[in-house]
Amino acid sequence: VIPQLHRMVLPESLNERYTKGTWFKAGFLHTFTFLAMALLLVNPPMGDIVAPQLADKWVLVQDENGELNFSNAKGANSALTWEVDSGSRLTGDIWLLFGLADNVNVEGANVTVELTNNAGTDLAISNDLGFWESNTDAISNNTTSKSGKSRLVPHGDLDQKFALLLGSDLSVGEHEITVTIVEQGDPWENTRVYEWSLKVVEKLPVQTAS
Repeated sequence: VIPQLHRMVLPESLNERYTKGTWFKAGFLHTFTFLAMALLLVNPPMGDIVAPQLADKWVLVQDENGELNFSNAKGANSALTWEVDSGSRLTGDIWLLFGLADNVNVEGANVTVELTNNAGTDLAISNDLGFWESNTDAISNNTTSKSGKSRLVPHGDLDQKFALLLGSDLSVGEHEITVTIVEQGDPWENTRVYEWSLKVVEKLPVQTAS
């Protein structure tokens, strides 16, 4: 339709210059111009349409009177199993450590962490960086990759650190950790939810030869 209307408006001497190839090149140019503008508008500094995300990994730390035991580092969607002796619990204070990364302002997000377990406990947990600061060397030694980069905050000070006390002497069973991240982005509110699981299980008894 547009080429026909174009021929009706322009003088006949100019119509010869507008061939099918000319229209194809014009359409190609406008399409990619639109895509380029869209990318600019939804990315910083002009826009922010994605909530902060897990910087890399999360870990659990067992603190028994200052003696720290670290779990394996886990990714965004994963579960962790921790074995305890038969008839026992996961003793000591259990800490959750992770970092958040964003391309604008990670500290501007509202982060809520909740713990739900088989005992019916449902707790909202606050960030306590005192634990991280008091154990900086131990955390660094146990969460650094072979390449020398932190598995928790690989971008250094650009990542926001989180240290949360999940509880003490956790019972055998499943403990669900929900991390909800809400950020007022541009142009809309950004939300991201992580659901992690800690399974505390008893070790199987060792079978002795009869």
